[in-house]
Amino acid sequence: LSRCLPLRRREHLCRRSTAPDDGGRSIRKARRMSKILNEYEAAATLSISPELLKYCASHTVKSGHTRKLVGTKNANGLFSFEEDELLSYDKYLREEWPSSMPGERPHLPDAFKTEIRTEACGECAICLANGNSCEAAHIAAVHKSKSHHPHNLIWLCANHHTKFDKGLIGPKDGLKDLVRLTKGVMRERRRLAHIGAGEVANALATLLNVASQLDTAHKKAAPADRKITEKIAVDL
Repeated sequence: LSRCLPLRRREHLCRRSTAPDDGGRSIRKARRMSKILNEYEAAATLSISPELLKYCASHTVKSGHTRKLVGTKNANGLFSFEEDELLSYDKYLREEWPSSMPGERPHLPDAFKTEIRTEACGECAICLANGNSCEAAHIAAVHKSKSHHPHNLIWLCANHHTKFDKGLIGPKDGLKDLVRLTKGVMRERRRLAHIGAGEVANALATLLNVASQLDTAHKKAAPADRKITEKIAVDL
C-alpha cells in the first residue's frame, strides 16, 4: 500500500508511526504555550467576576457533568488561568445545560444568582429598586437557549421580569432591547474594573518579586555592602 502513496504522504505516515509515545506530554506542552492570566485578567477576558470563576474552578455547575474550570491557585490564594482553557470553558457554559429531571428547567447554581445580583448592585437592573423581590431572568428564553451562562442572565424585580417575558410594555421588542443594552452596560462597567484590578495585581506581583530578590541579595551581601541594599529597599 505504501508504494501506491505519493512520497510526501508516505513520509507523513512514517513520521506519525515513528513518533515517540510521550504519554501526552507534547499535548500538555502545547497547552502550556497558552497565555497565563491572573484572576482579574481572566475576569476581564470573559466578563465574569473572579468570584464566579473561582467557584467554577471548585464546583461542577451542570447537572450530571464533572467538568470544572481548570485553574492554578498560588500560595497567596490567588488564581491564574490559561487563556485557552477560559475560552473553552466559556463555550461550554454557552452550550445546553441538562435538566436533572425531564421537563424541568436546568438547575441554576446560587453562585450564578449572586453574580448577577452583585452586577446589578442588589436592585432590579431596570427600575433600580425592589431588591427584595428580584430574581434571575433569562434574556434569551431558557426553554430555547437551555443556557444559564451569566451573560444570558439579568437581575430583575418580579414586575419587570413578568413584563419582560410577556412583552407587556413599550414598543415591540422595546423592553427586550432595553434589557440587552442594560446588561451590556453592566458587563462593560465590571470588565473595565477587572482590567484595572488586573494591572494592579501584576504590578504588585512584580514589586513583591523584586523585593524578594532584594531580600536574598541583602542576606548574601557582605556587611559593608548591606547599606546599599537597605537604601534600595527604602527607595523601593
